[in-house]
Parts: sequence; C-alpha cells; structure tokens
Amino acid sequence: MNHQSFERWIYQEANLDKDQTNKLEEHLKTCQACRELRQNMKEVSHLFTSSSLPSPQPGFTERWKDRLKEREKKQRVKFTGITLGIIIASTFLLISSVGGQLPSIMDSLPQVLFHSVTQFVNWLFFINQVTRILEPIIQVGIKLIPPAWYFVFAIGFSGVLIAWLFSISESLVFIRRYSDEKTQ
Repeated sequence: MNHQSFERWIYQEANLDKDQTNKLEEHLKTCQACRELRQNMKEVSHLFTSSSLPSPQPGFTERWKDRLKEREKKQRVKFTGITLGIIIASTFLLISSVGGQLPSIMDSLPQVLFHSVTQFVNWLFFINQVTRILEPIIQVGIKLIPPAWYFVFAIGFSGVLIAWLFSISESLVFIRRYSDEKTQ
C-alpha cells in the first residue's frame, strides 16, 4: 500500500473500519511524517471543537440596519432625481418646440378655434351616422342570437371579471407584503 492512502486515512480517521485502523496504526509506528500529520490534524480538530464562535460587537445589528436604510434612502433619492431630470428635460423640449410656434398660433387663434369646433362637429356627425348604420344591424343581430348565448356571454364575462378582480387583489397583497418587508 502506498504512502498517500495512509495520509488520506489520517484525514478520514473517524470513518475507517477495524482493518484500516490497524493498518494505519502499524504504519504510524514506522512513519514520522504521518505521525506529525496525525498530530497536526488532532490539534486542528481540537481548535475547531474548543474555540467559541466570535459574537458580533454590541450594536452590530442596529448599525447594519441603519446602513441598509441609508442605502435605500440614497437609492430613492437617486431614482427621484433621475425621474425629475427626465421630466424637466421632457418639459423643456416640449416648451422649446411649442414656444417657437406660439407667436404664429396666437396670430391664427381664431382660425384654430374655428377649425377645432368644425372638427368636433364633424366627429359628432360621423358618430351619429355610424349609430344610424349600426342600430338596425344590432337589432337584427339580437333577434338572431339564441337566448342561451346571452347566458354563455354573461358567464364568460363574469369569469373574466372575477379573474381580473382576483389578480388585482393578489397584486395588492403582494404590494402590502413587499412594503411591510421594506419597513421592517
């Protein structure tokens, strides 16, 4: 048997069978290097079992929580700053693009108002015409659809509505849990 297997047995000494233990003991009588390795392993094992775990210094948890809150506060401030910067830049771009047009708009304000009112009236006329076209189609379609389909439609619509309300309630529960975890 080679020397390396004895070294491995020294590292795994607690898991050896009787035959392996006897062979290891015989080898240790003749090998100084393995005896030193075994002694060092026992010393290291003793250090691990006899040493107590170091405890954190007083106030560690509070300091850690304070640093975490400070970091979250900095992230919120940074996010708010970026958001405000984007809003300000967008507003500036909008004002600068409209600002150049403002004098010409003011000169033609009566024409713009007249055109806007005309467009609004045209839209109302269009909606009225569409209603006149669709009304007979809907009335005939209602007579052609069997009453059972109204029931099927109502159940399907109710199912979609219930699923939608359930997803909203689950989202609210998740948001509450997340906000409660952040405050703790």
